Amino acid sequence: QAFWFRAEQQLSSADGSIISCIMANQDMLKAAMAKVGAAPVAERVNFQAFQKAADGTHVSVAGSVKNETLTTPDGGSIQLTGAKEQMADGFVEVTGVKEGAGLSVLAVVPLGAQVDAELWDEAVKMSQLPQLRHLFAPQTAVAAA
Repeated sequence: QAFWFRAEQQLSSADGSIISCIMANQDMLKAAMAKVGAAPVAERVNFQAFQKAADGTHVSVAGSVKNETLTTPDGGSIQLTGAKEQMADGFVEVTGVKEGAGLSVLAVVPLGAQVDAELWDEAVKMSQLPQLRHLFAPQTAVAAA
């Protein structure tokens, strides 16, 4: 219940900051979506799920980027390679291919500075629950599980 309350609170207090972030980054978002659209559907994961994913898996991981390292809301750090021109400040979602302990970046989507990182992490954890996984995971991942 606390998760849904915080989600409603976050959305109701967003005051257009998500929209303004999208408007300010239109060109970057268009380039990111073109790359992601040509790739297999990525599964949204946190650091814990990233560590369990097989090499070659397409994933989307959120967090903050500094010095080509993504720090995730659940406390992990992932080394990023490729697409350095797409790196953005604030909270971002990075989509790419898992390569060992790192991520080969396909696209970076800026989500702004006012994202509730704890809420984001809880939503990702919820999407990994066996009872709900079929609703959130790409169909190929559901079939393999």
